[in-house]
Amino acid sequence: MLRLHVEPYIFPLIAHLLEHPLPKGTFLNVNFPDTDPIRGIKLARHGMGYWLESISERLHPEGHLYYWLGGKWAEHPEEEDSDVRLLEQGYAAAVPINLNTVTDHSVLTHHKERFDKIFL
Repeated sequence: MLRLHVEPYIFPLIAHLLEHPLPKGTFLNVNFPDTDPIRGIKLARHGMGYWLESISERLHPEGHLYYWLGGKWAEHPEEEDSDVRLLEQGYAAAVPINLNTVTDHSVLTHHKERFDKIFL
């Protein structure tokens, strides 16, 4: 059972975060590979791979409709220190995600004036 393979990492990870708190607005997204043994945990950047969603309408045996969400993994060229690459290599990947920096500042800077002229 895979759960047993991740348990040795949980308390040390929590202890590290308690000793070295993350900045306000930041959380750690940790993913474990489906391998045994796990080679360790590495801090990583967020990869570019994503799931291509496939939604299908289905008929339940009781007669009502429901929707099934499926999908397949979309591959992208990845940096060696991305979570996607590390998971492929058998490492757990911990990505610090900051909610305060989700704005793409280059788009904001380069498009703001034109955008404002259209809508103001």
